[in-house]
Amino acid sequence: MNMLLPAPKKHHQIPIDGDMKQGSRLFMMHCSGCHNLEVFTFGSRGTVETRKQSSNGPSLAVIYNRTAGSQLKYGFYTDYLLKSKIYWNSYNLFKWMEGPQKMIPGTLCMKNKKPLTSIQDRADLVKFLKQFDKAANDHRRKTVSVAVGSTQRNYQEQSFARLKERVAQESEKLK
Repeated sequence: MNMLLPAPKKHHQIPIDGDMKQGSRLFMMHCSGCHNLEVFTFGSRGTVETRKQSSNGPSLAVIYNRTAGSQLKYGFYTDYLLKSKIYWNSYNLFKWMEGPQKMIPGTLCMKNKKPLTSIQDRADLVKFLKQFDKAANDHRRKTVSVAVGSTQRNYQEQSFARLKERVAQESEKLK
């Protein structure tokens, strides 16, 4: 079963532009029961946080432009989803919201809920997830660069302190 959808062509475009604010409301109404928007960042000294995620489904914070089932913090993907090799671009997210069971029979997502049939609602939710992903990745980049930057400054300070200490020791020997 290979459900990999090709890169969007002209006929694979989302028909309308979405509204991010309405998309956030739709996320809260339709998705937040199972999914969250946790962004897993780096802890102190650049280590990845190891705490478990706090929802029944995977975090949708950075889903955009990723392969389905690729989030390491979530370990309960169905085999159907893992074998699908779906890439979460705008078109695939848009089609998914129309009916996950249609795209991947056997998936758990929205199994007992009505899918979003409104084209506008799906476009709004895609816009929200895409913009949230961008903001989350920008935040993660800043967090990593701050962590790496402070570590780099710390190494420079330590190196300078060691150099000063060696110079002082050498000066003592010369006296």
